[in-house]
Amino acid sequence: MEGNNNNLINRQLKTVVFDIGNVLITFSGMDFIRKRFGDEKGLQIANSLFGNRRWSELDRGVMTSEEVLQSFLDADPTVPEEDIIWSFEHIYRTVSRCGYAIPWLRDVRKLGYRVLYLSNYSKLIMHARPEVLDFLPLMDGGIFSCDVKLIKPDLAIYRLLIDRFGLDPEECLFIDDQPDNCAAAEQVGINAYVFGSYEQDRPKIMEILECGHC
Repeated sequence: MEGNNNNLINRQLKTVVFDIGNVLITFSGMDFIRKRFGDEKGLQIANSLFGNRRWSELDRGVMTSEEVLQSFLDADPTVPEEDIIWSFEHIYRTVSRCGYAIPWLRDVRKLGYRVLYLSNYSKLIMHARPEVLDFLPLMDGGIFSCDVKLIKPDLAIYRLLIDRFGLDPEECLFIDDQPDNCAAAEQVGINAYVFGSYEQDRPKIMEILECGHC
C-alpha cells in the first residue's frame, strides 16, 4: 500500500473522501479497557468487544445495541458480565476529535476540493459524543455506515458513495487508516491513501492534493 501512496502524485483530483475514525477523531477503546482492568483481563474484555468484528455490527446499524451487547457477553463466558457491560457503557469516553481536524479540512477546502466522509460509525457513539463531529459543517456531505446498513470494506458502500454524490472515482482520493478499506476503494476505481499519522502523512497528502490541481 505504501507504494500506492507514492504513485498518487500527478493524479487529476476533485474530491477528497476522509475516513473519520483514527483519521479525524481518535478511538482508543482497547487502551481504555486495559488501563481499567489491567493487561490480562483487559485483553480478554477487549477481545470480547472487538474480536471477530463484533464491534462492526454496531457500525452496521442492523442489530440493536442490546443484541450487540449480548454478542459481547456470549463471546467469552469466563469474563464477568459486569465488566463487559461497564466497558460497553463507558467506552464512548475514549472518542475525541483530533486537534488538527478542523485546520486540515480548511486547508483542503482552500485548495478547491470537494470534501466528503465515508466512515464506519455507530449511532451509539454518535449520540453519546456528538461534539466530536463538530467538523462536519466543513464537509460537503458523506455516508455513515449506520445510516445505510453497510460497512467498509463492503464494495457496496463505496459504490453508494459514488452514486449518491455523482463522483468520478478516478478524480477522488480516499484517506483511511485501514489497508483493507483502501484496497476496497481501489477495487471500485477510487485512489486511496493509507493513513498512519498526521505528522507523517499530512505533508504527503497535501503534496498529492496540490499536484492534483496542477
